[in-house]
Amino acid sequence: MFEFLKRHGKNAESGTQDSDAFGLEDATSIFNLRELAGYPAEGGLTLPHRFLRSGALDTAAAADCDFLKSYGVTRVVDLRGEAEVARGDGPLAEDPDISWINVPLFDYNMSDPYLMPRTGAAGYLAESYCTILANKPAVKEIFEFFAEAGADDCVLFHCAAGMDRTGVTSMLLLGLCGVDRDHIICDYSYSFGGAREVDKAVMSGKPPEKMRVRPELKSRIKAISETWDLLIAGYGSADTYLDSCGIMPETRRAVREHLEG
Repeated sequence: MFEFLKRHGKNAESGTQDSDAFGLEDATSIFNLRELAGYPAEGGLTLPHRFLRSGALDTAAAADCDFLKSYGVTRVVDLRGEAEVARGDGPLAEDPDISWINVPLFDYNMSDPYLMPRTGAAGYLAESYCTILANKPAVKEIFEFFAEAGADDCVLFHCAAGMDRTGVTSMLLLGLCGVDRDHIICDYSYSFGGAREVDKAVMSGKPPEKMRVRPELKSRIKAISETWDLLIAGYGSADTYLDSCGIMPETRRAVREHLEG
């Protein structure tokens, strides 16, 4: 697993992205900007320059927006609520070269430290994530937008911190491509810990409550694990869940092929 991360943008020793991997760390005004490339999927490794995930872009510097465009970003999905977007949607929303949409997946930032419960955070998060998954019209709109991407288009999706709403969307994307449970949990958890710490915990095979990690990371791993397991228990696969959202087979295939090639 560590060699896989080194090849595809994560340095397992430091928990940071390699400086020569994708260059995303240079966009310092964009929080939690990450690739969905390099995960083992049914059709091979997921491809770079197809999907990016991040935190909000409303304070993105002009140079970083130019970087995103040079990286190939032509389509942006803002997953935040209307009140959040009203406070600022960022320069790319007004860029004539960018197709930008706002699809509120959840109406507030569930990682707001003033709103997070002091105890039972994992249950609170998993319940919130299931509320997101119940918003099937929004999920349908998001994936239909994803499916419209051309071969050279890079799609960026984001919420406020790039953790929760973005994390659930990434879970569905990776799940659609047949990425395994452990890598899906790792992708989500990289928002809360370095690659070495996350991989050691997730790949240990232990249930979250028995992992010897920081309490916040443990609660996060537990939350996404419970969410994924509930999805699979109910629908059998991410593909079947997305079908239940009314997303047509050809739309799901287009999204899958865009990420897998």
